[in-house]
Amino acid sequence: MLEVEQSFKVHLKISKNDLNVNSFINSCNEIGKNVSRTFFVNLFKEAQETQLMHYLGAPWHETSGILTPWECPRCGARAGFKRRGSRPRILKTSCGEITFPLRQVTCNDCGKTFSPFPALFGLEKWQRISQELEQKFCHIVKDMSYRKTANLGNEFFDLNVSPRTVHKTVQKYGTRAKIIEDLSHISHLQVDSTKINASNNERGIDVHLAISLGPTEQKNGRTVRKKTLVSVQVSESPSEVKQLLRKSQVDQLTVDGKSGLEKFITDEKIPTAIQRCLWHIPRTAVHMMYLDGYSYISGREFVSPLKYLLFDESLAVKTRLERYNSFIEECRIAGCMKTVNFLENAASDLYTYKQFADSDIHGRTNSVIERQMREINRRMENGTRWTPTGANNLLNLKLIEELNPDSYAYLWKLRKNKSCKFEVILC
Repeated sequence: MLEVEQSFKVHLKISKNDLNVNSFINSCNEIGKNVSRTFFVNLFKEAQETQLMHYLGAPWHETSGILTPWECPRCGARAGFKRRGSRPRILKTSCGEITFPLRQVTCNDCGKTFSPFPALFGLEKWQRISQELEQKFCHIVKDMSYRKTANLGNEFFDLNVSPRTVHKTVQKYGTRAKIIEDLSHISHLQVDSTKINASNNERGIDVHLAISLGPTEQKNGRTVRKKTLVSVQVSESPSEVKQLLRKSQVDQLTVDGKSGLEKFITDEKIPTAIQRCLWHIPRTAVHMMYLDGYSYISGREFVSPLKYLLFDESLAVKTRLERYNSFIEECRIAGCMKTVNFLENAASDLYTYKQFADSDIHGRTNSVIERQMREINRRMENGTRWTPTGANNLLNLKLIEELNPDSYAYLWKLRKNKSCKFEVILC
C-alpha cells in the first residue's frame, strides 16, 4: 500500500472590497485546484519512486535479478534495468493542466531508455486527457453540442480543449460502450424509429430503438417504471432487434404500426404477440382521413370518440371491439376507405396487453419509448449532418448512461467503494 503525507501552507490575501461569500468560494476553489495539482505531482513522484525502490533497489546500487512488472519494448527483458532521469508529461484533468515528471529506466541488455510508468499506472500511449475528465465530457456532450461542451469544460476546468478533442473522446468510448445486462429474460419490448440528418441520403437515416420495460418502483416520491436499453442502431434496418427476437423469448412487442417488425415476426414464425400502440391509432386515423379528403379539423372531430373508446378500461374487451367495428362501418359509409383499411389492419392487435395484465409490465402504448425519441431528436437536430457511426456512438453513450447504469459503470470501471483513504488535518 502506498502511503503519502504532504503538508501545505496557504497564505491568502483578500482586499476589503472583495470580502463577500462569492470571493471566499472562488478563492477556495482556486486553492483546491492548486493543492490538487501539487499533490498529484508529488503523489505520482512517490508512486514511481516506490516502484523503483522495490524492483531496482536504492539509486546507484541497482539490483538486476528481480523480475519487474514491465518489460523492455525493444528486447522484451523483464530484469536488468537502471534509472535514467525523467522526462516531462502533460495531462489535462478536471483540476486543470498538470505537468509531472515520468521516471525513466534503461535496459542493460539493449540500451533502450523508456518509461514503464504510463502503462503501469493506466496512461495510454499519447494520452493527454485523463479518463476522469473524458468521463465528464461524455456526460456533458450527451445533451450539448461538441462546441458547447468544449467551451463549458474550458471554463469550468481552466483548460484549452477543442470541439474536435471532445468528438474524438465520444467516438472512442461510444465504440467501447456495450450492454452487459442479461437480456435473455426480456418479456416485453417497445420499439420505435425516427429519422435523423445523417448519411448521404437527403432524407436522413433511421435510428432504431428498443427498450425493455420492467416493474414499477418508487423514485424521489414518484412511481416510475424501470427501463432497460436493449438496442440503439443507426441504420436502414433494425437488424439487432431482429436478432434478439430470434434468440429471446419476448412475449409482447409494442409498436406504433410503422416498424416493419410485424411482417418479420410473421415470416420467421416467432411466437411474439404484437401490441399496437393505442395512442397512435386515433392519431394516424386522423391523417388517413385527411388522405381520404377530410380536413384535419373535421378528421379530429370525427375520430374523437375513438380515443375514449380505446382507453375505456371500464368496458370489456369484447364490447370495445364491437364498438370499434361499428366505428369502422361509419368510416366505410363516409367513404373513407384508406381509414377503413388502416383500422381493420390494426384490429387484431389492439388488446394484446390484456393477456399479460396480471404481471403489470406490459403496456398498451409505447409512450415510454416516445419520450426517449423526443430526447434523441432534440439532441441530434442541430443543423449539421452526422455520419451514421458518429451518431450511433453518441446515442450509445447517452442512452446507456440514462437507462443502463451497470453497463455505464463497467465502461468506466467505476467502483462503488473508495479506492483510497485519506485524512485532512487543519492546524
